[in-house]
Amino acid sequence: MTSKTPAPHCAASFCQTLLGWQRLNGWSQQDVHELVSVHRFPGPYSSQWSPACRGLIDPKPGFFVGLGLFNQAVAERNLPGTMRRARRDKFVTAQPLTLDDGRIATAADFFALYIGAIPCPEQVANVPEPEPEPAPAAEVEEAGVAGVAAAIAQLSPAERLQLVALLS
Repeated sequence: MTSKTPAPHCAASFCQTLLGWQRLNGWSQQDVHELVSVHRFPGPYSSQWSPACRGLIDPKPGFFVGLGLFNQAVAERNLPGTMRRARRDKFVTAQPLTLDDGRIATAADFFALYIGAIPCPEQVANVPEPEPEPAPAAEVEEAGVAGVAAAIAQLSPAERLQLVALLS
């Protein structure tokens, strides 16, 4: 179940772990959803992933079971051929979530992260946010031209004449 207020038992380290793991592997919530769906795991679905990353989910046990199965599928490269190729390719090089002792995280470990019984693993503790993709030059140029045109449109006729005289 999701809400707009933080779940009372959700530790900040759980959110940090999921976000760091997602950033580490360059996944979208839809990437996670597709692997979960083709395997028919009990979660985490796209409708659960984002709220979980923000601490706005009070999940049932199946959510943690699903996270454990998902992590195991990532670790074993269990990638069904029915997945879309672009998404499948992301999982070929993906890293499973491992705990600081080197073990691959299980459903019980995800629950322990959720309640704050174990800290966020070092593997994902400080993964930076990805850099935003730069806009193509044509879009930047178009936006610049549109901005100038909008500014000129706000000038009075006298101010436009002064601008034309300055540019001549």
